[in-house]
Amino acid sequence: MFELQESGVLGFIVSGVKEAWHFFWISCVLLGFLDNAPTYLLFFNVAGGDADVLMTEKAHILQAITCGAVFFRALSYIGKASNMLRNIPVESGVKMLSFVGYLVWACGFMFPMFALVTVIFFRP
Repeated sequence: MFELQESGVLGFIVSGVKEAWHFFWISCVLLGFLDNAPTYLLFFNVAGGDADVLMTEKAHILQAITCGAVFFRALSYIGKASNMLRNIPVESGVKMLSFVGYLVWACGFMFPMFALVTVIFFRP
């Protein structure tokens, strides 16, 4: 396993993420562009890295990381299998949004909905 340090490249994440809603939003944003496994592992370690503690005392943190990992996969074409969501329809002659167009469109729908999820489940 690796050790996370506040002086590293992602030090701002390690030092700034403390509350459940922080974990939810940061994991949401990163998971729009990265794969689930490395992002989940990163935040698991940022949250302490102890599975027993995360499943009991800090279950709300684990819930926030998991919700972010699942809910925000539709943020971008990268988060969804890009060859299925864009390339196949385009090759079939279906007009599709560009990467940035899809990102803007998805954010317009998802951010307000996840703001509500934050207030309901991960109240700051």
